[in-house]
Amino acid sequence: MRKIIVSNMITLDGFYEGKDHSLDSLFEFFHPDYHKDESMDKYNLDLLIASDFLLFSGKESFLGFKSFWQNYYSQPNTSEVRIQISKRMNLINKIVVSDKIETTDLGEWQNTEIIRISELEIKLAEIKNQVGKNLLILGGRTLWNSLMDYELIDELHIMIFPLLAYEGVPLLTSKKKVYLKLIDTQTWKGSGNVIVRYTVLYKKDIKQKSKIKTL
Repeated sequence: MRKIIVSNMITLDGFYEGKDHSLDSLFEFFHPDYHKDESMDKYNLDLLIASDFLLFSGKESFLGFKSFWQNYYSQPNTSEVRIQISKRMNLINKIVVSDKIETTDLGEWQNTEIIRISELEIKLAEIKNQVGKNLLILGGRTLWNSLMDYELIDELHIMIFPLLAYEGVPLLTSKKKVYLKLIDTQTWKGSGNVIVRYTVLYKKDIKQKSKIKTL
């Protein structure tokens, strides 16, 4: 059975984007010692390699990723880790969750399919029940908050950046009450980032564990 894994960044005070829905404003006061840090890129490359599917939250997110990454590997002065991310994104199976996108928008990005919102819960549950590698969401805050409501998210990998936004877009919008169990934490020399990894458990999971203990 596959897992759905989320990899997302967050500021120390809990924001996903700046007040203008841009990441750029968040990094205005990013410490200069960390400007060349690639820890999040390297971490996400490992997640991509360990996954069969990459999920995108809506048309704009997909087109933004496509525009940035499709031919990134051929650009001059590109870091090795970003070359590998670009190549992996071209090869991996991609799913766009959107009612607005059409097949003509997909262009030449390989191995891409569209799932409409009305089909989301059933189709992703079917893919999860198959044997294979994980399904990965990079960013995609709107999508994975919705999937939390459907009880489909298995792990949250949250990269905490050494930033204070003070205002902006909060990471969490789902009102679903869940149990989080810490899997691991990780830091990197020369980086101010901290990754925290949690297993997401729902009431049904806890009840099942309780039944097993009483047998």
